[in-house]
Amino acid sequence: MRIRRSEMAVALSVALVGSAFFGTDPGHGAQQGDLDDYRPTLTHRAASPVVSFRDSVGPLLTENCAGCHASGGIGSHTLELGTAQDAQDNARRLARAVSRGVMPPWKPAGDTPPLKHDRTLTPKERSLVQRWYEEGAGLDVDRATPIVPPAPSGAALSRDFHYELPGVYEGTGELDDDYRCFLVDPGFTEDTYITGHEIEPDESRVVHHAVVFLIGPNEGGAEEAADLDSRDHAPGWSCFGGPGVSGSQGMIASWVPGQGATLHPGGTGYLVKAGSVLVFQVHYNYRGGVHADQSGLVLQTQSAGSDVRALSSVTMFAPVEIPCPDSLRSEPHCDRQAVIHQRRIDHGFRGGLIPAFMLNRCGKEPEEFENLDPSDVLSECDIDITEAGSLVEVGGHMHTKGKSLRVVLNPDRDDEQTLLHIPEWDFNWQGRYQYVTPIPIEVGDVVRIECRWDNARPGSRPRYHVWGEGTEDEMCLGALTVLPAEPGL
Repeated sequence: MRIRRSEMAVALSVALVGSAFFGTDPGHGAQQGDLDDYRPTLTHRAASPVVSFRDSVGPLLTENCAGCHASGGIGSHTLELGTAQDAQDNARRLARAVSRGVMPPWKPAGDTPPLKHDRTLTPKERSLVQRWYEEGAGLDVDRATPIVPPAPSGAALSRDFHYELPGVYEGTGELDDDYRCFLVDPGFTEDTYITGHEIEPDESRVVHHAVVFLIGPNEGGAEEAADLDSRDHAPGWSCFGGPGVSGSQGMIASWVPGQGATLHPGGTGYLVKAGSVLVFQVHYNYRGGVHADQSGLVLQTQSAGSDVRALSSVTMFAPVEIPCPDSLRSEPHCDRQAVIHQRRIDHGFRGGLIPAFMLNRCGKEPEEFENLDPSDVLSECDIDITEAGSLVEVGGHMHTKGKSLRVVLNPDRDDEQTLLHIPEWDFNWQGRYQYVTPIPIEVGDVVRIECRWDNARPGSRPRYHVWGEGTEDEMCLGALTVLPAEPGL
């Protein structure tokens, strides 16, 4: 898939793909604040409950909740569902979380095309949980009956390459969320396709999600990663947002709780050039305590000489220009030029040039953002599709100021179609989503990414935000995984 750019844009885009553009869909439980008011206050019991725990509620919890909330799971520190007794004791919390849509988490809105692994409960399923609680949360099974997570989804794959962290990693716990990157050299001496993967979390109590970035050869990324790794006494290096090295070609693998092996559509895969390396990023969450981890990665591969069609990625972005509230605009941290000057100091020429490049690429001027409501800042940008194919996967990425994200095919046309819509952005619940049915694209189509931010939330420290990888920076990124049309079709 090709995107028309000027020579300057091409040079900068090479640098930009080194920026982070994805976390995946974290699968831990609700934040504690979502559940604090769900305290069980059961005052009645039905002798013969209309809703059966054994036949209705139990299977729902097993299928949709146990992957995170079973004993030892990533969400067990907020709500543990190890047994039927746990479910009964927390019936009110369960009913309220389900009825309010807090759990199970699923951010894409209904105008997004059907997606695989959709965790949304149907109205009937939500009603069953609510009725079970209202009828007294009775149990027609032994209270000690375990709620066992389902077997991970996914198909079996050949273990052509296996990687395990070079040593046990144990965070300090100073931060609730610890993003850690590890350099992986697959040792490919010839071009190779990755046709499937499986990420094997070691310590489920802290592994929130994991992703794998591809770093191309001969661009200095491998050396930069090795240098970052050598500076830290612990395995890997800190890497909020992304790998933070040159030559990143995007994310090629991901994992969330409950996910097993992932196989790409038959006869397709990501092409990895000889000499490339991978960066394995693990997001650790320590809200339930710090535990040591030594997770692993498995790849299924085929040689480049085999009959495999290469998947490609299209990266979308929009300018990040987020002003402060009027009352703070005289402060130095709310002055755009001062912020960009500091970025040049912190990140060199590239860091200071990126905001101007993005504005130019998308036909925008900084003045267009000056008077926007800081609680609802919109930025958007279009790209032209120059090669026919099928969209098989979509994702988006912002940071903590994000409010909503939307990706649209052919905006403002009769055939406009939403590709992804997340109306309530949450940095902790990002995702990369596969379509149930691939979406055809043609030469001449246009894809738009739209991001909204809120820079006036109570309790936050607003500043003027431009593009960056840090916690207090922001991004507006999207990615499409494309299966190009076969020649002659």
